[in-house]
Amino acid sequence: MCAQTVREALQKVAGVNQVKVNLYQKKVTVEITSDRETTVESLIKTLETTGYRAKPIMTAKLK
Repeated sequence: MCAQTVREALQKVAGVNQVKVNLYQKKVTVEITSDRETTVESLIKTLETTGYRAKPIMTAKLK
């Protein structure tokens, strides 16, 4: 249920296209659309509302 909770919470963020959760590696990969309002900070805050701590390990800029 942990992975599902995280996935569902992040998919509700505007601009999120796809969420992949890897519990073994304790990593979440989020693919976003070109929505300029979606930020790493908003994704982290959303994840923290589910009771998990988060920090970015890598971000990529959209072209």
